Amino acid sequence: IMYSSSHQSGEMGGASSQENTVMYVGYGSNMDPKTYNKWFRHVTPLQSFPCKIHGWQISYRFSASAFSEPAYYCIEPAPKDICLHAVCAKFSEADFKKIQATEGGGGLANVPGYSWQRVKVEPYPGSGVEPCMAWTCTCNVNNELSSLRNGCVISERYWKICTKGAKEFKLDAEYQAFFRSAPYLKPNAFCKTINTFTYKIPLILVAMLALPFLPTCLRRVGWKLQFALSRFSWWLWKKTPECLKPKPIVPQTTGESFDPKKFTTLFLDVPAYLAMCDKASKAGVFP
Repeated sequence: IMYSSSHQSGEMGGASSQENTVMYVGYGSNMDPKTYNKWFRHVTPLQSFPCKIHGWQISYRFSASAFSEPAYYCIEPAPKDICLHAVCAKFSEADFKKIQATEGGGGLANVPGYSWQRVKVEPYPGSGVEPCMAWTCTCNVNNELSSLRNGCVISERYWKICTKGAKEFKLDAEYQAFFRSAPYLKPNAFCKTINTFTYKIPLILVAMLALPFLPTCLRRVGWKLQFALSRFSWWLWKKTPECLKPKPIVPQTTGESFDPKKFTTLFLDVPAYLAMCDKASKAGVFP
């Protein structure tokens, strides 16, 4: 990855330094600044601002556990008139490497996970920032875990984090209404129990192998084991009776108007999308 050299003045504790910096775009949970202090990251943005990215759209092609986090946001190419709204942040090179190492796949080759790509960022008017290029996580449709094409909605936990970040950075009001309209799953007691013993506890053990400061060979094994756990959870989901599975919740957006065609080509009809989810769930679709 290539980095840009930037002079930071008075941005951290009044100090001035010459260092390499990296622009990074968050469009899901990474819009919430608190996310940067979790999962062995403990990084601090030097600067953050809302932005638009034309020709990209939100999708659900990434997953963890079928019982707790059935989908995470990802982005994929879209027609030029489609616009993604997100938060762009500037990090030191060292901090960006921590982010990359803790995102899905750890930025490693030959491991299922996100792809990394530079996109053109258009800051919101009044942000005082010029258009720039920034790194972000995109869908890797060529790997097995990213082939979640049907039956995926985000969790209530993830939905709350994402909408909180969008609100905090005052993203476009219409986009926020669209963002809040996303259906989500609220795990029931059965799902929480199954997830704890078949995914959460094992994950704690295998995730230790993927810590950023470990050798690449161990990290690669750790990430592959994490994705194996994900596949196992989807196999269990396939075997679970429908009566034990929670149904997607459609948030109430009364009084909020938005045109989804501005932001996506994928989720234009929520009832039809949920019907597709139900059909895929019964068929046991898994990554």
